[in-house]
Amino acid sequence: MGGVVKHGTHDQKTHGGGRTHPEHGGGGQAALEALPQKLNSVSRKVQDEFKRTSNMAAANDLARAKTHIWSAGKANTPKSAASSIMSLKLAIDNAARKLSRTSTPASIRLEDLSLEMGALYTVLSGPTGG
Repeated sequence: MGGVVKHGTHDQKTHGGGRTHPEHGGGGQAALEALPQKLNSVSRKVQDEFKRTSNMAAANDLARAKTHIWSAGKANTPKSAASSIMSLKLAIDNAARKLSRTSTPASIRLEDLSLEMGALYTVLSGPTGG
């Protein structure tokens, strides 16, 4: 009955790293590899809000956000992607702020998306992010 059960792979690009396995890569590289799929989802959410809004200032911020999504998708390293993600987050924050008085549901959806981008930025820019 005894025996050792190994846990998953120790592939540097996918293993989370951290305190117990500092020699393995951090989550930044894995997040970079998963970024295209994540950005597709974010792009759809931004596009949906863009279509819904009649606030031209917020629409401008959302258009800027789309530019940052494209830029993040072209990044070659976690740190360069993090820079674009932070710019994306700021554009989303600006749109949410402009919609907070006139469209609370849209503002809340954008604030939630901004929180997601903040977490993604943290992973990509962390000390093990690349």
